[in-house]
Amino acid sequence: MKEKTTKESDCPLVLTFQQLVQQIKQLDVVLNREEIENLLTSVTCELTDYQEFIGYAEPYHRKSVVKSESGFAELLVMTWHTNQQSPIHDHYESSCGIRVLQGKMTETLYELVNENRVRQTTTQEWSAGEITSAEASFDIHKISTQSEEGLVTLHIYSAPLDPTKMRRFVEIE
Repeated sequence: MKEKTTKESDCPLVLTFQQLVQQIKQLDVVLNREEIENLLTSVTCELTDYQEFIGYAEPYHRKSVVKSESGFAELLVMTWHTNQQSPIHDHYESSCGIRVLQGKMTETLYELVNENRVRQTTTQEWSAGEITSAEASFDIHKISTQSEEGLVTLHIYSAPLDPTKMRRFVEIE
């Protein structure tokens, strides 16, 4: 993901969670990384806004909030309990933005060594209110948390993420 931290207070436009849901629902174009980041920066989120989307699953819980009616974007809430993590993956043709709602997120970035093997390059921690984003197909990463209180993240994918097309990778030393 992009090595940039944005705080919600850096953006002048303020959206409620429900206004963000409506914007995503009505989208009729694919968003780029900057547009996704602007939306995630603009939204104010209270626990009551996303509480119904929090859950438990292995390796993490993923719940769609809304997809655009024209199929251009998707808003998701993901829940990560202590020591849970995603596989190492890319996002195929989807640009992505992640906003940490609760807890601390660890993002590990990788570089491609060959067709399906990667090597770790950097690790960065993200706290509540911080945002990271990436343009389609450019980053390979893994999301995890060791936080005792767990982790809740808000994601926008444009185009909606297709898990069947995402590539998964094996880490080498």
